[in-house]
Amino acid sequence: MHIKSYFREEALSSDLAKINYSYLILLANPDDEVALRYLLGFGSNNCRNSSYYRLAEKAQLRRIKIKSLLVDIINGNDSVPYTSNIVDKYREIKRTLTEYYTRLRSDPSCFLELFTPSDNEDLDELREVLITTVDSIGLCDDPTDIDNWMKKIYQDSLNRLTLPDSPLEVDHVRIMSLHSSKGLNAKFVLITSCIEGLIPREDINLSDNELRKSIEEQRRLLYVAMTRCKNYPDQYQGTLILSTCTGMPGTDALRIGIPSRADRFRDVISSRFLSELGNNRPDFERGFDYLERL
Repeated sequence: MHIKSYFREEALSSDLAKINYSYLILLANPDDEVALRYLLGFGSNNCRNSSYYRLAEKAQLRRIKIKSLLVDIINGNDSVPYTSNIVDKYREIKRTLTEYYTRLRSDPSCFLELFTPSDNEDLDELREVLITTVDSIGLCDDPTDIDNWMKKIYQDSLNRLTLPDSPLEVDHVRIMSLHSSKGLNAKFVLITSCIEGLIPREDINLSDNELRKSIEEQRRLLYVAMTRCKNYPDQYQGTLILSTCTGMPGTDALRIGIPSRADRFRDVISSRFLSELGNNRPDFERGFDYLERL
């Protein structure tokens, strides 16, 4: 049995493709923490981890996003020792974002050449995705609407990157996102990391109503993934495993957006969604005990 990822990672296999797509994401969603983290770390052997963790701890104390803290530092309203390297990197990122935004507002038709120049073969796979996206969404014919257009471009391209065609019958283990599982069936389904902070993930910048809708959508996604497991009495008994844990290193928690301290072990709790499964849910079982029982 072999394993195959159903993320279309070949389109983002080169460093340049990752960089350019991260800028595309930030233009569409300026608060995207994953894209910002990638750009902040790029070009450093250790991804500027020590500086980032110092920023993360300060942002956690102030209950703000790292981006907001960086803006405050640049404006002279705050400071975090030993972070000048990552603050300088953020200044560079902001200059590039401003340049890209200005060019797109001036001439939206430059979009493809801006993010995937045709003379760079490292960007060929990503260019194919974006060409298909532009064909689907259409070009922006109103520069004043560039913000909404970029959001549509991002969402469509993201779907094409993370929801590739997947055959129903396969001879390998499929690794995919919760989104990607829609429409598929399997006799064995394993959903990992069912912990608070990931499933669901809460954004402190959302209003109460927006947060409620976000959590409801994440609950729906988990339901979709869970119901991919099918039981066919005449053929096989389906198996669904929801995996959780009790803790992780603080560095790992910070990396996935869970407030923590880099030098400490972070206790975590199981997702609230697991308690909503009703009285018929199986009892919790340690992974080691489960494997021994098998």
